[in-house]
Amino acid sequence: MRLSGSAWSTSPASPTAGVEPAATGAASGALTPERAAALLVRQAGEAFVRPDPGAVQRLVRLCGHLPPVVGLAAALLRADSTRTVTTVADDLDSARDRFPGLTGEALAVAAAFDLSYRDLPVSRRRLLRYLGLHPGPDFDVPAAAALGNLTLLHARRSLADLRERHLLIESGARYRFPDLIAEHVHRLAVAEPAVVRDAALGRLHDRDRRARARRGKGESAANRH
Repeated sequence: MRLSGSAWSTSPASPTAGVEPAATGAASGALTPERAAALLVRQAGEAFVRPDPGAVQRLVRLCGHLPPVVGLAAALLRADSTRTVTTVADDLDSARDRFPGLTGEALAVAAAFDLSYRDLPVSRRRLLRYLGLHPGPDFDVPAAAALGNLTLLHARRSLADLRERHLLIESGARYRFPDLIAEHVHRLAVAEPAVVRDAALGRLHDRDRRARARRGKGESAANRH
């Protein structure tokens, strides 16, 4: 699905956070209201204490009953113990006003991402945008560190946080954006000043060059033996 506004997809929550769900129900992947509510409760986990069924149904309706958007809402609940289902629903409803040109599922995903992105610390927003510059379909921790000009430890922690917020998918030692996220993150990335983009890509290029040089030296040493 290609959207004219913010377009986002995400994944089931812990313990399988970062794994995109298989499409269910309609071609769009929308669930029934009951299944969407059950998914929200399951993914929010300990963030829920006696959830109000009416508030849950309102929130999943604002999520378009889409598993990816429900995942973003659940992540918001997990990220802040002071939030309730009602406050997340209110915030999501308000976020919809920022996308007057969108309707339906496009509006649901745009509003949910907008809320999730605004909820990120400034440093995480910055890294998310820089990751959108990566030319490949996925990346590892060293590549993220180079793009964000971070230490490996800081990059690893930042990627883990983005994964927990359903903004990244982890597969082995590599990460990628959920399908619909990739296009929008790229738009965020190209909106960065040219000097910033060039510096980030320069760091990535230098890191790749050094890695190739190390591999070449290792192969030469192995051939001598």
